[in-house]
Amino acid sequence: MVKDSEKDTIPRDPRERVAEMKRRATGFAEPLLSMIMDIPDDNTTATGLRLADFPTTPWDNLNGTVTLAGDSAHAMTMYRGEGANHGILDAALLVDQLKKIHSGEINQTDGLKTYEAEMQERGHAAVLKSRQAAYDGHDWDAINDTSSLIGKRLPPATA
Repeated sequence: MVKDSEKDTIPRDPRERVAEMKRRATGFAEPLLSMIMDIPDDNTTATGLRLADFPTTPWDNLNGTVTLAGDSAHAMTMYRGEGANHGILDAALLVDQLKKIHSGEINQTDGLKTYEAEMQERGHAAVLKSRQAAYDGHDWDAINDTSSLIGKRLPPATA
């Protein structure tokens, strides 16, 4: 039996990548089938795409002197289309804290701690939902109303 890691290995040679794409496309519907089958067998520019995500984990912000936002804090796959939304929300929430810091309402350490607490919890959950959507997108039987792939998007309480 072939292990998943071996089955999903992307060939090193671009020509072998094209052959693998064509093998996997067998049974695809038109026009996608023809698009893939029309790729020249001797194509030397087929590039493998490896998806990765990084669920948010706490980090040392050096007593409020450095923080993260967007993909540096919660890189996720594209299957829910939420990466940019979370980056924008990160920026908005961080600006809110920076305004409070600037006005003297709070100190910098506490401001970043508040921002990071919300963002880390939200970002971690978003990455895991996006990962599950990637799995669901490759398993027809898993796609239903509760699937992360098509499930309802709810804005976080902070939005």
